[in-house]
This record gives sequence, C-alpha cells and structure tokens, in this order.
Amino acid sequence: MVLVTAVPGCRALFPSDGRRFEARGVPVGAGMPNLPLDTPAARSRKLATAWADGPAVLISVSRSCPVARYRMFDVRWLRQRLADLSVEFGFAVGLTLIYTVEAHPAVDPSPYRADGRAWLTPFNRIEGVRIRSAATPADRRAEAARFAARHAAGFTLLVDGPDDAAWRALGGGPNAAAVVDADGKVRARHGWFDGPAVLRSVRNLIGADGAGLRRARSRRPGRTAGGPFPAGRPAPLRPFRLRAGESPRR
Repeated sequence: MVLVTAVPGCRALFPSDGRRFEARGVPVGAGMPNLPLDTPAARSRKLATAWADGPAVLISVSRSCPVARYRMFDVRWLRQRLADLSVEFGFAVGLTLIYTVEAHPAVDPSPYRADGRAWLTPFNRIEGVRIRSAATPADRRAEAARFAARHAAGFTLLVDGPDDAAWRALGGGPNAAAVVDADGKVRARHGWFDGPAVLRSVRNLIGADGAGLRRARSRRPGRTAGGPFPAGRPAPLRPFRLRAGESPRR
C-alpha cells in the first residue's frame, strides 16, 4: 500500500513517454486483427469479441509489470466512467485486459532489455513478485488467473497466445492501450495506459462522427450491456470535460 500511494503513476516507475510503443503495432486507422486468444480457464475466444457490441478499450497487462499492477486503480476508475457513458448515451463501451508476455521475469530475459538479461525491478523485489516467463500456454493462463484474482476480479481478461501476436499488435508495451471502434478499427493508441487520456480518446471517438454508436446499435437493436436504449432520439453528443476535481483515484 505504501508503494501505491508513494508512486502514483507509470512515469514515476518507468522513464519512458510511451511513444516508442505507439510507433509499433497496429497504426491508428487500421483494423485490429481478430486474433485467437484464450480465457484463463482455457476457453477459446476471438479478440473481436471485445468490440462485438460497440467500441472498446484494450489494455495489455502482466503480473510481473508493476505499472500494470498499480494502474489497475486507474482501470477501475475508467470502467466506472465508461459505465457513466452507457447511461448517458445509451450504448456500451467495452473494456478488455489482455495478458501478454511477462515484462519483468525473475531470471529469464526481459523483452525490454537489449542485452537479453533479466530485469526484476526494485518494486518486484520489495513485493516478492518473482515470476518465470511462460514456457507453455498453460503457464501463461495460470499467471493470468493469478493476476485476475489479485488485481482484476470482475474484468474481462483474455490471454495472448505463445506467438505474442496481441502484445505486438498493441505496440509491445507492458501496459499499453488502444481504443477501437465497433468495426475493430484502431482510433487511438496509448503507449502507457492512462485513465483520463484513454477516456478522452473514447469521448473523441463518440464525438467525431458517431460511427461507433451507430454500429453498436445495429449489432443489438434496442439493447446494451446496461439495458434498453432510451426512448426517442439519442442524447446530443457533448464535448468532453473532466469534472471539477476529478481524478482516477476517486
């Protein structure tokens, strides 16, 4: 708990601005591939299920990444804001976590070190988080299940395959995010997940041309994850502004 309150954000943990991750993977305007993934319980899922009912936010995570662990506070905040949008506009925006390659395995090479050495990080040492890189798909699903139980209960969590295709599609960042519309087209990329920044991207998508709204309604006419659409014409789209004093910790 001391670490969470003393180190509130990803830039305090990693001195990267995220642009190197945004420069990789699926570019803005291109379609996110419909990759075959698993659930932690070994059920097969296609990535397109994330945007089957409308726009969606995709976030990469791993248990060995301290940023991903700590930023789950922001992810919970974002989930509530997306629920507010569902009530406000009568449609749902999905949020899916994707468990990817371990960022900081204890003894195996880190994908973020050019010299091929391990990079445990002081935060993992203090917390006693010592994880090996997954040797099999079952190993990765097991770690994903541990992450879900400890940090992401109630969230949709999919597990990347042994080819790390979803990780690469998201830019290869340990805690990257993408906003996609209901066609699976990438509308915004974030090298590091940041709740308010991702929310702004979602609101920009809604306010740009309404395509995500129309497609979501055509998929399931009259219904959303939260219930029926409001009667009559949809509420007008308003420019996004953070509420006074609002922060991802609230």
